[in-house]
Amino acid sequence: MREKRKRRVSIEQDVLINRSQRGTALDLNENGMYVYTRANVVPQSVIELSFALDGEEITVTAKVEHAQPGIGFGASFVNPEEGVARRIKAFVEELRGRR
Repeated sequence: MREKRKRRVSIEQDVLINRSQRGTALDLNENGMYVYTRANVVPQSVIELSFALDGEEITVTAKVEHAQPGIGFGASFVNPEEGVARRIKAFVEELRGRR
């Protein structure tokens, strides 16, 4: 049975893709994010995403779930370290609490 989708929060955050290409995260939840970028990514590929949350640099491995060439892609996080997962969850919950 598929896990219930977590509601995403809107953000505008710089993201570095595979240490070389730039993008902007437009939304985020505990499980993944959507990244606006002109970078060409292949669906189902595994990539590295680096971004800052409240000044703390986060790097995660992610799987590209779907891509819109020239627009962006949705990615799910792949087994983030426990501390990273907690940090992302806390950030998302904090944003949800502000709305």
